[in-house]
Amino acid sequence: MKNTILTVAILLIAASAVADDYGTYRDTRDLSVSAEDVDEFVVDVGAGSLEIRGLDDATEITVTGQIWLQDHPSDLEAVKPVVDRHVEIDLVTRGDRARLTTSTSDPGFGYSLPHVDLVVTMPARLALDIRDRSGFIVVENVNADLKLRDDSGSINVSDVDGDVEIDDKSGSITVTNAAKSLNIEDSSGSIDVESVGADLVIDDGSGSIRVRDVRGNVTISDGSGSINVARIGQDLLVLESGSGSLSYGDVEGNVSVDD
Repeated sequence: MKNTILTVAILLIAASAVADDYGTYRDTRDLSVSAEDVDEFVVDVGAGSLEIRGLDDATEITVTGQIWLQDHPSDLEAVKPVVDRHVEIDLVTRGDRARLTTSTSDPGFGYSLPHVDLVVTMPARLALDIRDRSGFIVVENVNADLKLRDDSGSINVSDVDGDVEIDDKSGSITVTNAAKSLNIEDSSGSIDVESVGADLVIDDGSGSIRVRDVRGNVTISDGSGSINVARIGQDLLVLESGSGSLSYGDVEGNVSVDD
């Protein structure tokens, strides 16, 4: 890690708020920070969707946060101070690391818990470390390693030119075009993987598994749900096939399946 410590750099580009007659309050916040000296981007966020896209020519990290709050008085002036007190979105840099965090707390007084939908762009060269609580996740075009930990919500990852680690409690997982190794640990939800450049390891509690086009070895442990595997460049090792059906084809190496 570089010794230089950068000062916090947050730019609030715009903010707008709308309250409608149906009990929904929406507030948009836009932030950006220079990524010139950044090597790793850490994302630690709460309830709400998360979309991250790497751009090959980007020099900044940009964030658009859409804040949602249900069940409130229609008076905008009454709602906005509540949101300001109970929702935080921070984007900072320190040394060679950038960090995006969101936090929400219960406003009480009949308000629902706020959630924040995030759309993020970043330089594709940055390594990415994500911790997400709930909501769907989309990650596209990362030219470095990706680590993702998620509690609930679907995950869609594509075009990662680095090692990928996914630790998920619930929700479907789709991974397409992972250039290096891929390791998935999942408690429940379907898994669909296509095009992996090195080894693939899946440890799954329940849910169907579909795998296509892996250049390296494939190792699968599954509690329940169907397993369908095809076009594997090296060995296929099924440590546990669980209670579902198992089918495989076009495996160039050895096949080992538990009894």
